[in-house]
Amino acid sequence: MLSLEISSIGAACNKNPYESRNKTIFTQLCKEQSSKYRNILIEQGIIQKGERNHSEEEFNRVYKKFKSEIKNPNDFYKIEEKIVSEFKTQEPKTDTTKFVEKMRSDFKKDCGINNESSIISSKKYHRGNNKMWIFKSESGWELKGFHDASDGDIVIEIKTRMKKNNVRKNHYDLYQLFGYLLAMNKTKGKIVQMYNNQIFSSDEENENEYGIVDIHSKRFCRDFEIFKQELNEFFEEVNYYKDKIFNINSVFGKLNRPIAIYSQQGVNDILPGFEKIVKLII
Repeated sequence: MLSLEISSIGAACNKNPYESRNKTIFTQLCKEQSSKYRNILIEQGIIQKGERNHSEEEFNRVYKKFKSEIKNPNDFYKIEEKIVSEFKTQEPKTDTTKFVEKMRSDFKKDCGINNESSIISSKKYHRGNNKMWIFKSESGWELKGFHDASDGDIVIEIKTRMKKNNVRKNHYDLYQLFGYLLAMNKTKGKIVQMYNNQIFSSDEENENEYGIVDIHSKRFCRDFEIFKQELNEFFEEVNYYKDKIFNINSVFGKLNRPIAIYSQQGVNDILPGFEKIVKLII
């Protein structure tokens, strides 16, 4: 059965400007046909054989020491300097360009994870992430994911913003919330945002917030039906490619370096944004 993570729904339905629909289709195909696409990516040099990178392992070890400090985007540069400085005491001649590129991507993810607990505590929400929610469609596909939190019967989706002007209504966030409502068989949800320790959690819709999203209301019921239709269309397209070769240039055509280096000891030098694909096929 085709299975999509709820966090990827926005990209699957072509609502996420930072993650393409084609990449999401290809990720689904890699789940079903990992050997086929592993061979293709290796043949085309998109994944290359090489040596284990011990310097990357050392950099990751240093990063873990500072991981819990990553809570405010305004502190990213200061933490980055500390991590690079400590790493350089061990390996002063090693080029850190690729390591820093990945680290900056990890900063955003870990900032969100670290802030989630403080928001849940501050707003007295009931903590989620304790159960894998699954929705199985009549068409033969499923959604799955862990929700962030709940406030009574309201499903809470928490987003940490990296910039003040990113505190806004994103269509892809709404689609992710729709996915949790569908999987949890709930009708109401809310997207709570945080930037620079300020929490945005209005129950009423305004310029930057959806407020409480009720899929039975006139405001959101049509959007919810379109969301379900677009999900069906996504899975239909994935099925279309099951007995065909997907055009990988639509995903990798603009890259100027491999997405990963593999060896008998494992995988390293993974290009940020391609971790999931690499994990599926290597």
